[in-house]
Amino acid sequence: MAHSAIFALEHSDLNAFLFSEIGAGPDGMGVSVVSLLARRGVDPWVEARWLTGQPADAAKAWLVQVIAGAPDSAVTEAEAIIIATRLITLLPARAAWPVPPRPQWLASIRRTLRRLAGKWGR
Repeated sequence: MAHSAIFALEHSDLNAFLFSEIGAGPDGMGVSVVSLLARRGVDPWVEARWLTGQPADAAKAWLVQVIAGAPDSAVTEAEAIIIATRLITLLPARAAWPVPPRPQWLASIRRTLRRLAGKWGR
Protein backbone atom coordinates (compact mmCIF):
# COMPACT_ATOMS: atom_id res chain seq x y z
CA MET A 1 0.00 0.00 0.00
CA ALA A 2 1.34 3.45 -0.91
CA HIS A 3 1.87 5.92 1.88
CA SER A 4 -0.11 9.11 1.85
CA ALA A 5 1.77 12.40 2.18
CA ILE A 6 -0.28 13.15 5.29
CA PHE A 7 1.68 10.48 7.14
CA ALA A 8 5.02 12.00 6.16
CA LEU A 9 4.56 15.23 8.12
CA GLU A 10 7.52 14.56 10.35
CA HIS A 11 9.66 14.79 7.22
CA SER A 12 7.99 17.87 5.72
CA ASP A 13 10.24 20.75 4.78
CA LEU A 14 7.42 23.04 5.92
CA ASN A 15 7.36 21.89 9.55
CA ALA A 16 9.77 24.52 10.88
CA PHE A 17 7.53 27.22 9.42
CA LEU A 18 4.13 25.68 10.16
CA PHE A 19 4.82 24.68 13.74
CA SER A 20 6.59 27.90 14.70
CA GLU A 21 4.82 29.74 17.48
CA ILE A 22 3.44 33.17 16.69
CA GLY A 23 2.47 34.13 20.22
CA ALA A 24 -0.23 33.52 22.78
CA GLY A 25 -3.93 33.59 21.95
CA PRO A 26 -6.59 35.29 24.08
CA ASP A 27 -6.84 32.14 26.19
CA GLY A 28 -3.09 32.17 26.91
CA MET A 29 -2.44 29.12 24.75
CA GLY A 30 0.30 29.27 22.14
CA VAL A 31 -0.73 29.96 18.56
CA SER A 32 1.32 28.39 15.78
CA VAL A 33 1.26 29.17 12.08
CA VAL A 34 -0.57 25.90 11.40
CA SER A 35 -3.30 26.71 13.94
CA LEU A 36 -3.67 30.30 12.70
CA LEU A 37 -4.08 29.17 9.09
CA ALA A 38 -6.45 26.35 10.05
CA ARG A 39 -8.62 28.84 11.95
CA ARG A 40 -8.87 30.84 8.72
CA GLY A 41 -10.39 27.79 7.06
CA VAL A 42 -7.49 27.07 4.73
CA ASP A 43 -5.18 24.10 4.36
CA PRO A 44 -1.97 25.21 6.12
CA TRP A 45 0.24 23.03 3.90
CA VAL A 46 -1.28 24.42 0.70
CA GLU A 47 -0.85 27.99 1.92
CA ALA A 48 2.71 27.38 3.13
CA ARG A 49 3.69 25.74 -0.15
CA TRP A 50 2.10 28.66 -2.02
CA LEU A 51 4.12 31.10 0.10
CA THR A 52 7.37 29.38 -0.89
CA GLY A 53 6.76 30.47 -4.47
CA GLN A 54 6.08 34.09 -3.64
CA PRO A 55 8.71 36.82 -3.54
CA ALA A 56 9.93 37.26 0.05
CA ASP A 57 8.42 40.75 0.36
CA ALA A 58 5.02 39.57 -0.87
CA ALA A 59 5.06 36.53 1.42
CA LYS A 60 6.02 38.73 4.37
CA ALA A 61 3.27 41.27 3.60
CA TRP A 62 0.70 38.47 3.37
CA LEU A 63 1.83 37.02 6.70
CA VAL A 64 1.70 40.43 8.39
CA GLN A 65 -1.88 40.83 7.20
CA VAL A 66 -2.87 37.35 8.42
CA ILE A 67 -1.16 37.70 11.81
CA ALA A 68 -2.35 41.23 12.61
CA GLY A 69 -5.81 40.60 11.17
CA ALA A 70 -6.55 37.42 13.08
CA PRO A 71 -9.73 37.55 15.17
CA ASP A 72 -8.96 38.34 18.81
CA SER A 73 -5.38 39.21 17.84
CA ALA A 74 -3.54 41.39 20.31
CA VAL A 75 -0.58 41.63 17.94
CA THR A 76 0.13 45.08 16.58
CA GLU A 77 1.19 45.58 12.98
CA ALA A 78 4.73 46.38 14.15
CA GLU A 79 4.87 43.12 16.09
CA ALA A 80 3.38 41.24 13.13
CA ILE A 81 6.19 42.58 10.91
CA ILE A 82 8.80 41.24 13.33
CA ILE A 83 7.05 37.85 13.55
CA ALA A 84 6.58 37.59 9.76
CA THR A 85 10.24 38.49 9.16
CA ARG A 86 11.27 35.59 11.40
CA LEU A 87 8.77 33.20 9.85
CA ILE A 88 9.87 33.89 6.26
CA THR A 89 13.36 32.64 7.13
CA LEU A 90 11.81 29.28 8.13
CA LEU A 91 10.30 28.61 4.71
CA PRO A 92 12.25 26.17 2.53
CA ALA A 93 14.33 27.50 -0.34
CA ARG A 94 12.07 28.95 -2.99
CA ALA A 95 13.57 26.87 -5.79
CA ALA A 96 13.33 23.61 -3.85
CA TRP A 97 9.81 22.71 -4.99
CA PRO A 98 7.57 23.48 -7.93
CA VAL A 99 4.82 25.62 -6.45
CA PRO A 100 1.30 24.70 -7.44
CA PRO A 101 -1.21 27.51 -7.80
CA ARG A 102 -3.84 27.77 -5.13
CA PRO A 103 -6.86 25.72 -6.08
CA GLN A 104 -9.54 28.04 -7.49
CA TRP A 105 -12.24 26.24 -5.56
CA LEU A 106 -10.54 27.05 -2.25
CA ALA A 107 -11.68 30.69 -2.27
CA SER A 108 -15.23 29.59 -3.06
CA ILE A 109 -15.24 27.16 -0.14
CA ARG A 110 -13.91 29.86 2.19
CA ARG A 111 -16.66 32.29 1.17
CA THR A 112 -19.33 29.63 1.66
CA LEU A 113 -18.02 28.68 5.11
CA ARG A 114 -17.89 32.33 6.21
CA ARG A 115 -21.43 32.90 4.94
CA LEU A 116 -22.70 29.82 6.78
CA ALA A 117 -20.85 30.77 9.94
CA GLY A 118 -22.55 34.17 9.80
CA LYS A 119 -25.96 32.54 9.54
CA TRP A 120 -25.21 30.35 12.55
CA GLY A 121 -24.02 33.29 14.64
CA ARG A 122 -20.34 32.36 14.77
